[in-house]
Amino acid sequence: MEWCCNMPTLRRRKSIQNKQGYKCRNIECQKKFTSIVGTIFENTKMPLRTWFGAIYLCANHKKGISSLQLGRDLGIHQSSAWFLLHRIRETMKEINILKLGGEGCIVEVDTTIVGGKAKNMHKSKRKAVKGNTTGAHANKTAVTAYVERGGNIRFDVKDAGETEKGLLENTLIRILFL
Repeated sequence: MEWCCNMPTLRRRKSIQNKQGYKCRNIECQKKFTSIVGTIFENTKMPLRTWFGAIYLCANHKKGISSLQLGRDLGIHQSSAWFLLHRIRETMKEINILKLGGEGCIVEVDTTIVGGKAKNMHKSKRKAVKGNTTGAHANKTAVTAYVERGGNIRFDVKDAGETEKGLLENTLIRILFL
């Protein structure tokens, strides 16, 4: 699928590539376009290197990143960083959460425990864990996976005060279509 007239077309229209981008060979059209048409990078003078750096920083900051911090990190103005952040956040927003299961679909559920052994921890953390033991899984996190056969996958992490039964019940209500 190629871009022509700023719209994706199923018919493959031939285009001529030049230094500025592409030109449609359709006689009625003859419009010029680039490879970033139809993406979040469209209508911006910001280099793609800056965009990719911003996407990396947004995705890897634990609690999000402000436009001031992003501007400092990338060496751009705060207003440009604000513009980048809004486009990136809009793109990363999950529009329609797909339901798992349905008529005739099988959803498999499995839980695993993730975490390291106490003997491999630093001495101060090991003392805190040993003093607060409630079993073999005291310092571990439970992760539950929901896999639809031949389809989607969902993961859920159990909170500290939550039981496994409560986690499954909440998830069934929230994301499973039964």
